[in-house]
Amino acid sequence: MKLRIKYLLEKLIRILLKVFSVFPVVKNRVLFQSFSGRQYSDSPKVISEYLRANYPDDLQIIWAFVDPESHADLKKQGITTVRYKSLRYLFHALTCHVYVDNVEHWSLLHFRPQQTVINTWHGGGDYKQVGADRRDTGELEKQHVIAKMAEVDWFVSSSEAFSRDTIRGSFRYEGEIIECGLPRNDILVNGDQKAAETVRKELGLADCRIALYAPTFRNRLDGGAYDLDQSQLLKALSQRFGGRWKLLVRYHYYLKNRPLAAGGADVSDYPDMQQLLLAADVLITDYSSSIWDFSLLGKPCFLYAPDLKEYQKERTFYSDPADWPALLAQDNGQLRQIILDFDEKKYAEKIEKHHRDAGIRESGNATVTIGEMIAEECGAAES
Repeated sequence: MKLRIKYLLEKLIRILLKVFSVFPVVKNRVLFQSFSGRQYSDSPKVISEYLRANYPDDLQIIWAFVDPESHADLKKQGITTVRYKSLRYLFHALTCHVYVDNVEHWSLLHFRPQQTVINTWHGGGDYKQVGADRRDTGELEKQHVIAKMAEVDWFVSSSEAFSRDTIRGSFRYEGEIIECGLPRNDILVNGDQKAAETVRKELGLADCRIALYAPTFRNRLDGGAYDLDQSQLLKALSQRFGGRWKLLVRYHYYLKNRPLAAGGADVSDYPDMQQLLLAADVLITDYSSSIWDFSLLGKPCFLYAPDLKEYQKERTFYSDPADWPALLAQDNGQLRQIILDFDEKKYAEKIEKHHRDAGIRESGNATVTIGEMIAEECGAAES
């Protein structure tokens, strides 16, 4: 009942917000946000930087943040920042010509026909189910998600499988899909080693190998989901691959009470996940879409999933985790063993097969593709 009342109130507020229709849509205005205003990151950041570099005088670029004061440096670049969900934000969101987001947009927004809404989403691959297919989501919530996704004009996709199962399937989306890969993944596809070296120097890890532990979010924190034996992990990595190893731990941004990183360094607040992936030699995760991103590098990825059965009560998967481009372990002992038994040739074949089966569309040129589409939409490409 409370949820129904909430959605009815949202509908009423959306009607009231039509007052903004007295203001014209500004042809060259583009509004970006990432993870509901929490970050300056992901594909929206990459696209924004491309447009800023190539059309500095032609486009009015706006970013929405929960804490705009912490992004004051963007103002020096000629970018306008607004507080997410503020009155000023509503004005710009409802008068911009192009709106770019990587999650479900705020329910109060109701876009006009003159506006173009782009969703880059924040993950590729075809792993855990989202949207209307989640087991822990009620029917009313599912319909709410579907209604919001119906307002998207262009949906960016990393693969045929993602388009089919997530965009068309879980989101019930019927609009245009741009299968060019994720702009945030261009740096991985193109193998920017200079960026990798920069990250290592920033973190003071230029002379050692990096294992990145990046578990996804759970509704529950009990059940030992995060009980990775970090000491045993590093010993196994050193034994199998050689060298001195350092563990970096990056938790999901929803996770407020983070488990202790123990021997690892907490890089949860590092601004760019793709740069961390580029710098890492090995990824340890579970059901995160970073599996897909890391597979583009061809480096070893291991899944530590002790709560696999429990997690599937919340969500199911589009495919069998055994077929993902990673090696699965459900306890610390198994993780140690699959690291020690790691076979480069078999693993490379596993990644190649997964990409082929998924119908990979990562081009390494997605930023240019989407950036130029936005520029053309705003008339900047003609100026």
